[in-house]
Amino acid sequence: MKSSIRLFMALAVVTASVVSGPFATAQEQPMVEAEGKEVLKRWPSQLVMRLDLIGRAGSMDDALAALEKRKEVAKTLLTSLGAEMDTVEYGDPTTTSAASQGQEQIQAMIRERIQRSGGSVPAGLKVAESTVVTLPLTARWELDTSDPVKLLQQATVLRKKIEDADIGGAKSQKLSLAEQELLEEAEAYGYDPYSDEPQAKPGEPVITFAAKITEEERSQAMKAAFEASVKDAKELAAAAGQDLGLLMSLSSSTYGGMSPEEMYGYGYGRRMATPSDDPLVSEVTDLSKVSFNFAIRARFRIIAGNRE
Repeated sequence: MKSSIRLFMALAVVTASVVSGPFATAQEQPMVEAEGKEVLKRWPSQLVMRLDLIGRAGSMDDALAALEKRKEVAKTLLTSLGAEMDTVEYGDPTTTSAASQGQEQIQAMIRERIQRSGGSVPAGLKVAESTVVTLPLTARWELDTSDPVKLLQQATVLRKKIEDADIGGAKSQKLSLAEQELLEEAEAYGYDPYSDEPQAKPGEPVITFAAKITEEERSQAMKAAFEASVKDAKELAAAAGQDLGLLMSLSSSTYGGMSPEEMYGYGYGRRMATPSDDPLVSEVTDLSKVSFNFAIRARFRIIAGNRE
């Protein structure tokens, strides 16, 4: 009787092993994963300028009117500088900017000064309440990419003209006597309302350089990246004496020439040079070849190789 029980238990164990075996194999299929990359480099074909137009006055209505006047002046300047006017873009007007916050900091300094002295500031040195409205502006200029030397010369001259033109009105924003006196005093102690991070002050241009590729170039680069991932996967499988099986998953990523820090932005109040939504366009902050980076990550099953 005991022998019969032992035999039954042994058969049960064998049966369980046979049944569970295929399920374990299905759950733990051996895989290999590899990433292939392809990089295209192109000289920038556009100079891109971003800045905030400024409207400043005692009331919101007057500030908006001042902003509209600055916008018209900017259009005239952009036309005279040869900008591609059909590509000029405007964002939404806002009062939340480094310009308005810098003004608030000046006014806070006035209040603190009054509290410390226990008296009042002379009328001539009081900072009048004012409203600052800013409008993001983006403009582009075509560059000649036929010769790197000519490209450098053209970009350098154009950049200087843009900075001297005061398109954003930064140079025309005159401070009151009170603001001048307070800023001079504060700067002596190292105060700067725009110094939290490297940034462009309101109205000052931020310039980047953009390059483009064609849809066909992008497709060919993606194909090359995939082929590179397959090649690496085969080599990994072969190193383990295995062959490459079915493709199980595939993912891709593309990014331009800017570093993550540059893509994140240019600091508090500065116009962000955000990466383009267009996968065919990439920007850099310095005049150099622009990289288009393509990566394909592929995952394959591996199967037993021929070991004869």
